[in-house]
Amino acid sequence: MMASDDYPVSRAEEVRNELEILRKEHGVHLYLALFTNVMGNTSYLLAAGDKNTLLGLEYTMQPVRLDGVMSRKKDFLPVFGQKLRVL
Repeated sequence: MMASDDYPVSRAEEVRNELEILRKEHGVHLYLALFTNVMGNTSYLLAAGDKNTLLGLEYTMQPVRLDGVMSRKKDFLPVFGQKLRVL
């Protein structure tokens, strides 16, 4: 049985490759996937984008572990939005 943290960690490259395909198909600068482990009170972020954007967002080492991020709207988007503003 796979633990909730195992999937985004063990499949990071596969997920990022798919995100990159979607990013190019949709013609966007950044594509994100957030995997939440409710029992572990953490989320894992995987992202596809150009190197400068990923560097500026501090998303170069993936998956990015986001402790305490349970709600995309309340926990993730405010921090993510602030990072985008300073790019």
